Amino acid sequence: MRKYFFFIFLLLFLVIFNTSYSQPKYIVRITNGQLIDNYSYQFDVLISSQDNIEITSYQCVFAFYCNKMETDNFSLSFIEGSSQLQNKPTIGLSAKLLGDKIELTFASQALSDWIGNNPLRVGTFRVKREKNTFDAGNVFINWNFAGNNTTILTGHFFTNITNPSVFVSDMLLTGLKNIKNAIPEDYYLAQNYPNPFNPTTTIKFYLKRSGKVKLSVYNIIGQKVADLINQELPSGFHKIKFNASNLASGVYIYRLDVGDKFISVKKMILMK
Repeated sequence: MRKYFFFIFLLLFLVIFNTSYSQPKYIVRITNGQLIDNYSYQFDVLISSQDNIEITSYQCVFAFYCNKMETDNFSLSFIEGSSQLQNKPTIGLSAKLLGDKIELTFASQALSDWIGNNPLRVGTFRVKREKNTFDAGNVFINWNFAGNNTTILTGHFFTNITNPSVFVSDMLLTGLKNIKNAIPEDYYLAQNYPNPFNPTTTIKFYLKRSGKVKLSVYNIIGQKVADLINQELPSGFHKIKFNASNLASGVYIYRLDVGDKFISVKKMILMK
């Protein structure tokens, strides 16, 4: 009998523990990229959450590509008054040339903000260069989660809640075909956005090398409901819009196959 009650207690503890420490749902995105003048490029970083979560600190690191990077000096600045958070992104602003990219970095202090459904602007940021002018078609920004300097987000009690799949860049494909060195270091299937969606959503993925690519959608019992891609694709960054207007609400699975090199699956929710 004691063993029985101990088992029930342990089961309840595990349920409560897993519920309390489940990954919170949030989205952070780079958006509104634009040229301010020939030497200045500006963008916003926004954050929202389905769970009304607490954010206690953050460090954001980006890979920034543009024309003629190796022959110029860059700086990153925060536009005063642009943040809608109590914890402003005013620490460690830097722009450094590292290999084939400019690494942009900013961070916050250890304070508290509550994030809900309505997107809040973390801040507006401006990249400035000294010599060469920007070509708007050649600007590419993406999140960095590799190396010694990475993007980190902490929640309640400063727990690391970083989830790379929900960090989105609207400038992911801008002028990519003109950027010779903007090749991803690995294969990666990103979380669709928006998610949940109705009835369209965008799926992005990265290819380390060219290959035969299949991107398919399945229902929850494993039946294929859509073939989105079935062709050879070059290395680099790709995206496709999925229209599910002919499908019922529910959970679906999308799967990326790249020859015999890479397979990845993710869930998405259609909510009509």
